Amino acid sequence: MNDLLRLQPYSLRILYRVDGVPRVAATAIDPVGRGVGVVQGANDDLEWTVRLERDDASLVVEPRVTSLRLGVRLDAIEPLRAVGSLDAREARALHNGWQSWSAFLGVEADAVVPRPRWRLIDRITSSPSTAPSARGEIWSELVTALVAANGGAAVVAGYLRAASQFGGFEVVLRRGEPPALIARLPFDGVPLPPGETRAGEPLLVLAGDEPTALLEDWAARLARASGARVPGASVVGWCSWYEHFERISEPVIARNLEQAAALRERLDLELFQIDDGYQAAIGDWLTPARKRFARGVKHFVPRIVERGLTPGLWLAPFLAARRAQVAREHPDWLLRDLYGRVVPAIYNPRWSRVSTAAALDPTHPGVQEHVASVCATLTREWGFRFLKLDFLYAASLPGARHDPRATNAEALRTGLEAIRRAVGDEVRLLGCGCPLGPAIGVVDLMRIGPDVAPTWSDWLARNLGRDVGLPATRNAVRNSIGRAFLHGVAWGNDPDCLLVRKRRSRLSDDEVLTLATTVALAGGSVLLSDDLAALPEERVAIAQRVLEIHRELAPGGRRALDPATPGFPRLLLAPRRDGGVYLAVVNPDDAPRATTVRLDELPLPPAAWRAARVRDVWSGAELPAVDGTIDLGVLPPHASRLLQVA
Repeated sequence: MNDLLRLQPYSLRILYRVDGVPRVAATAIDPVGRGVGVVQGANDDLEWTVRLERDDASLVVEPRVTSLRLGVRLDAIEPLRAVGSLDAREARALHNGWQSWSAFLGVEADAVVPRPRWRLIDRITSSPSTAPSARGEIWSELVTALVAANGGAAVVAGYLRAASQFGGFEVVLRRGEPPALIARLPFDGVPLPPGETRAGEPLLVLAGDEPTALLEDWAARLARASGARVPGASVVGWCSWYEHFERISEPVIARNLEQAAALRERLDLELFQIDDGYQAAIGDWLTPARKRFARGVKHFVPRIVERGLTPGLWLAPFLAARRAQVAREHPDWLLRDLYGRVVPAIYNPRWSRVSTAAALDPTHPGVQEHVASVCATLTREWGFRFLKLDFLYAASLPGARHDPRATNAEALRTGLEAIRRAVGDEVRLLGCGCPLGPAIGVVDLMRIGPDVAPTWSDWLARNLGRDVGLPATRNAVRNSIGRAFLHGVAWGNDPDCLLVRKRRSRLSDDEVLTLATTVALAGGSVLLSDDLAALPEERVAIAQRVLEIHRELAPGGRRALDPATPGFPRLLLAPRRDGGVYLAVVNPDDAPRATTVRLDELPLPPAAWRAARVRDVWSGAELPAVDGTIDLGVLPPHASRLLQVA
């Protein structure tokens, strides 16, 4: 590979138990050479096969394990344990969190990946298979990268499928030691009867000079292997959540529908999505909140269609409040721990006295039938053509499942597939709060970061959330830049909603433009979530410009130019249909920052950047290049510049 990661002979390890007693099996793996090879091994309990496919710059590892006796439970397979030759201080690692809201950020040697202090939030934003991070131990889910701090060398490791295990990595970066990479496929202690074989998801390791190009290569291979669904058109519309939250009612929705219809042509709105608050209880999605929706939410479907908009609806299909009818009538559907206690899935203070909800177990046939029936009713009978599926991590929380042979990842995939079969291929599904891997091939769009908020950050996000998983515009912008490369490949990216209002918002003008810039460039959806009638004209103009920029972009090719920058990537590039590019330059810091951009570092032919004209999109000013460098001056805290490079 390169000095960051030398693929020397190593030991593949299998972690398992026999009658409750932990055991480890290992076999020697020598990846030297090109082509395809097979390594086999066995002991009294198991036999295993490892398929290797190797060339000068890549390695694919595919393990399979077969039980030879009773009482075997499979905990994990570690298909790769490799070390480099540099001192760890010369490298950086990439942390990709488990689900939509989990952080995507670069990490330096001796650092600790921040995790929320609030245990329940940490539990739902960190993989059940991930141990707490210690100094210099960087955990990452689905994909990771090692990048030379001074550039010029990178290694990306990622899984080519993720429907059966939540494949993860541990990267050890401690000063004075070479970097180490451990790949781990958790099987969650599933039983392995004699003669049964379980396959580990294939692992891909790539080496090269440029980390973003390697990430794009991995994502393309993942998408092909997983049958990714990529929508042909972006989603532009309005969502009720960030102005009204759960306090919606028939008059509120009716008023906003008229406002959206009035601005439909100017803002090219297509979708009108009703969010949380229409239902009687979390879990009872077909029963209306009678005081606020006496005629039910389906009453709005023909009205939305008459105004030329597509009706969309929010639901959390695998959550059920304890007082919900579905929980009272089917207590056996609720996920429970080994002691029979209901597993808590979420605490949400916005749900008032019913602030906690349990998880439904999607391996239960009754749950599969129930969620399929609900979603079929909402779409095939009531006419909703867009479903935002939220809090999807609940389907993969650990517990004593109805089907004990299903891994946590398989449980989620089972539930998602039941929904897709029920609604058909024409309904667009947006995954949110969703572990990323198992949703590929099922959802059309995926939320790629935490919720935005009418604040850059607040006390809860900074202290309890440690600036990673809780709602905050800062957190949403960070992930929108870092995960931009997944757009148009694994799914359409959803960077969350655009907030441009002045009232009931603590976002500064600079912060509004930073959010507007990243929403315009990052993904396949632009959803406004302000009271449209209350927006002053200059803020409507910002939304209009965002949508104009969004329409000018090429279908794919979004990328962070600095994905492993510690803490926060700052450069987001998006190619335009005319051959030019947009470049967002972000200062996420709480202090001003002097900023320059070198055009020769952009992925443009030399002749193009030498002759390039650079314009500041929001101000309209032409920016001169001196020796190929653009001086942006001092960016204020949380500010950005959006450059059009022709």
